[in-house]
Amino acid sequence: SVSGFHLATASEPDGFLKNDEGFRKESEKNGTSSTPLFSDSAGQDKEENQRNTALARLQELDNQIARNRTKDTEITASSQKAAAESEWRLWETELQRMIEHLKEKLDRDQQDQLMRQHREWIRSREEQAVEASQKQMGSAMEEVSYSRALAELTRERSYQIAQIYEEFFVP
Repeated sequence: SVSGFHLATASEPDGFLKNDEGFRKESEKNGTSSTPLFSDSAGQDKEENQRNTALARLQELDNQIARNRTKDTEITASSQKAAAESEWRLWETELQRMIEHLKEKLDRDQQDQLMRQHREWIRSREEQAVEASQKQMGSAMEEVSYSRALAELTRERSYQIAQIYEEFFVP
């Protein structure tokens, strides 16, 4: 655990269990579940979101991060940086999981297009994160801003991929 963040272990690769209805958070075994923070701008209702296993996983990741933020009481720049880096790693891991899933499902041309777009997005994300950090140049918050930007941009891209390729995430 880093700054109050739960990082998956080898025995619990992602904190999610696969069942007949798709993925569900390990904590749901005990009947505990949380209300998703994600509000879909496309107007999908909750039932439709739950059929898209990727969206359900992303919503639960949002909830997990929100819970971790309420537990994290340290306000030093180094603790904020560690928290932002942890969030970015969580989002990056989930995005990579989705990309790998899609690579198994898409035909060769679609895979090539996805990977080309993904490489372009990575370059753009890096440029945007650097730009965000430059606003804090020279201060202790420069690296925090960079890591927060990486986390938020990766989160946004994860939701985009889940929605664009929704048909490949519906059981």
